[in-house]
Amino acid sequence: MPDQALRAALEALDAPIQAPSDLLQLDLKPIAVLDAGHKATLVAEIAARLGAGRDDPRLVDALVEIGSKAAWQQIEALAAAAEPSVSSARAARRLGVLRRDRRAVRWLAAALRSWTYVVEEAATGLYELDNYRADEALLEALAGRDEVEIRRVLLDRLFVRHGLDAWQLAASPVWSARMAALSPWPSLRAEAIAVIGRWVRGARGGATPQALGVAVPDVPPSAAMTALLKALRDPNATLDAGQLAILQGGERDWAVDLLGKALERGEFRAVAALHAVGGARAQMVLDDARALDLPVMATANA
Repeated sequence: MPDQALRAALEALDAPIQAPSDLLQLDLKPIAVLDAGHKATLVAEIAARLGAGRDDPRLVDALVEIGSKAAWQQIEALAAAAEPSVSSARAARRLGVLRRDRRAVRWLAAALRSWTYVVEEAATGLYELDNYRADEALLEALAGRDEVEIRRVLLDRLFVRHGLDAWQLAASPVWSARMAALSPWPSLRAEAIAVIGRWVRGARGGATPQALGVAVPDVPPSAAMTALLKALRDPNATLDAGQLAILQGGERDWAVDLLGKALERGEFRAVAALHAVGGARAQMVLDDARALDLPVMATANA
């Protein structure tokens, strides 16, 4: 019976991975019933798999379930690995939450420089730690990563932790900051990330959404904004400069973000439209486009 239990535990660990979601699931029941001797054997088996280069965070959770000194030593060694992986990020995550290991923030912050799945695991670990150092690591990575999918992951963790996600209403300050932080235009992105940083630090200090200036009512788009949204869905439509010029506040920011994305796609009708919208935000996009040698002089017809 004990050997059967060990075989069942190994079979659970070696279950095939057919989708990323499989890495989140591990049947711990076969491990829980093992005696101390078989748990020691399982630690050695897991160490061998990790040593062979297997990147499987389920192995980390198996070590946590075993919970012996040898198991935690394996977890610490993995968390401190020079080359981040999903498994090393899971190890740092478990150490930070379950053992309150202060080194976890440093390990997880390093993992934020890696590829998408590693960043997702590390960002979740920093979200769970919920402290100032974790927030600063997420903000630093947000400012330093060019990949939009990674910036999206980092924003999600920061927004949910500090309740900013509840205020992502169309044309709201949070909506505008999020769109700009995901923008391809460096100046727009940098300004938005600085604003988000102030919100995060303010929220951590106890500021309410009202004090942060993010609590705004949900209002439907104006006729001018609705016309722009419709026109942008049709690549042959004219962007009405007169309607663009009357946009105000959050809708003006929203228009700049949408037009900036259109310009990134090579829709040069967005150039005249950005000139028509006007303002510092539109000028940032135009200046960044000019730095890339894109034709950004206004034309007679948007």
